[in-house]
Amino acid sequence: GLSAAVMAFIFVGFVCGNLKGYGRSQFAAYLCICVDMALFFLLVGQLMVAASASRSAKALVQSALPFIRHDSQIFIYDTYITGLVFYLRLDRPILIVTSPIKTTLMGSPYVSMHRPNPAPGRGKILLNFDEFSTAWRETKDPPLVFAKAKNVSRLESQLGGSTKELARAGEHVLVSRP
Repeated sequence: GLSAAVMAFIFVGFVCGNLKGYGRSQFAAYLCICVDMALFFLLVGQLMVAASASRSAKALVQSALPFIRHDSQIFIYDTYITGLVFYLRLDRPILIVTSPIKTTLMGSPYVSMHRPNPAPGRGKILLNFDEFSTAWRETKDPPLVFAKAKNVSRLESQLGGSTKELARAGEHVLVSRP
């Protein structure tokens, strides 16, 4: 609302200036361009701050850090949490569990369609649900799974057992074996 009011105020100012004949000089044109660009970047910056605050993985990682050890096996279940890898600051792969019919994976349609092979010397990181169930059972230490809270019941039904919620931030949770 504030952005719309500021834009309306500026528009009225430009109309009044044009009616008085100020718009005919080259200085006025340069001034308008500078003011427009400054306001555009100011308003876009405010919009980005407001939009990114609710999407940041920082709060999720801060609540999950007490449960993560250097050797923890971490999974991301049927979602991709932008910024999670950055905030975790890990030096090993995170396994991503996803449906084979998903149209975008890690924000990329290419990765979803082609499922590229891992880099030489690295293991598979893109798992389907069956491969995840096997990895869940075979991991000696309790695996840590980042997921959306609404998907936890589906996760539990695929695993055939319950999970324990360790941390929560917004719509995402960190779960493990009970």
